Order: sequence, then structure tokens, then C-alpha cells
Amino acid sequence: MISETATLLLFGLNQYLHAREGNVVGSADIAVPGSPAQIDGGNGTSGLDNKILLTLLNVEEEGALKNGPTAFVESGGVVVRNRPVHLNLFLVFSANFSNYGTALTRIGQVAAFFQSQRRFDPGLYPGALPALAPGTELKVTLELVTVSLEETSFIWGALGGKGLPFLAYRARLVGLSEDRPARGGGEILDIPLHLHDTQASLAREGG
Repeated sequence: MISETATLLLFGLNQYLHAREGNVVGSADIAVPGSPAQIDGGNGTSGLDNKILLTLLNVEEEGALKNGPTAFVESGGVVVRNRPVHLNLFLVFSANFSNYGTALTRIGQVAAFFQSQRRFDPGLYPGALPALAPGTELKVTLELVTVSLEETSFIWGALGGKGLPFLAYRARLVGLSEDRPARGGGEILDIPLHLHDTQASLAREGG
């Protein structure tokens, strides 16, 4: 679901950017997945020049949703399924443009879009995820993350690229689960007590 989340966010953002500029359907995407570390110095071979880059910086598990039922009765048996892993994705949108003024404009447009649209699911953007299996639940909420100067230095050190105008977001909650039982067994319908009753009867007779 991590890749699908990035695709969904970029689909919505590109629709917004193209609508602002009156671009025709099928225009090249302005926002793309990529890392500043892949920027090639402006020679155009990376395909990331004059683009808004979406980079996955970190992933954390949402601990508050760990608890819940794991055993389910299915077809007369008990199936144990591990709880879905709910993830928070830390995302960075950076503006890689040769003109710094354009970069500032683009990063402002990113902020404006995610301020107006914070919740995402495939139903909002038909065609964004054509390969998504029917019934798959994907709901993402985006939150702007305030980054200190020290954290900014760490981010660009971790990304291995030059500093660019950027915004950081936390994408909550991306649920990951695989429809595969962890283990299974027969359903317990009755607790046999005959052994205990027999032992008790023998004890009484012996007494």
C-alpha cells in the first residue's frame, strides 16, 4: 500500500496543478516520485529536472491500533489472522526547479492543495489506481509536519542531495495486511468433562 499511497497523492496533486494552469489532458506530470539524491545536476538524464519530487523519508507503525481480535470463525473452523499493520509515512515534497522563484511558487501550490484536500481514497480519483483489487481499503489522511532547522539539516543529509524548498507531511494511516491465515484449527464447541467426572467418581468410591 505504500506505493499505492504515493501514486494516489501524486495523481490528485497533478490534477490540481494541471487545472490551475489550464493544461490539456495527458500533459506530463509536474509532481513525480523521486529522491533529491537522484538529481543529476541539470543535464536532464534523471527526468527529475523542473519537477516536484515526492520522497519517502521514514515509516513508523501506529501503535494505538495494534490491539484487536485475531481469531475468527470461518467455515466451521477457527482461523488466526495477524492484525493489519497500520503505518504512518513521512513524506517530503521538494521543488527541483532551475528557477528558484518557480520552485517557491510550486511548493506554495503543494501547500495549497493539501490544505484543501487532506483525506484521500481511490473513490475520490477514479482511474488513479486501476490495478487496485476490488474491495481493498485505502484511506489516507495527510498532516503537515513542522520541521526545525536541525531536522532540516538532518533531512537533507539523509537524502544526500542539495537543499531545496520543501514541505514534510505525515500520511496516516496506511493499513497493510495479507489475506493469509497465520494458523488455523477446529472450532471449540464443547469442553469435555468426562475424564474429570470419572476421576471424581473413583475418588468417592475409594473414600
